[in-house]
Amino acid sequence: MHGKGPTCESQRRASSEGLGLLARLGNDMFTARLTRSLLNDVTGAPEHYVGSIALALGCIQRSAGGMALLSLVPSTVHSISSLAKSSIANLQVWALSGENG
Repeated sequence: MHGKGPTCESQRRASSEGLGLLARLGNDMFTARLTRSLLNDVTGAPEHYVGSIALALGCIQRSAGGMALLSLVPSTVHSISSLAKSSIANLQVWALSGENG
């Protein structure tokens, strides 16, 4: 998802859904590490990448869930909610899509 410029909507959605499915296939430790990594990338990343992260986080929570992610739910919700309050309309849309997973 991280590249030199904005990705098209279908690429974002496919990549995010793919990460969600990958998290489901992995064990709890893998899923937790993937989620933590994405949460760490939210701060300071370019706008198009942050929108993709929000969507991916929602897809991971929806697809994998589980006890391993229980402790990360508050951080995930906080990150996605903060992005949804952004003054950048495009970022709001992707963050709200992430909330819906």
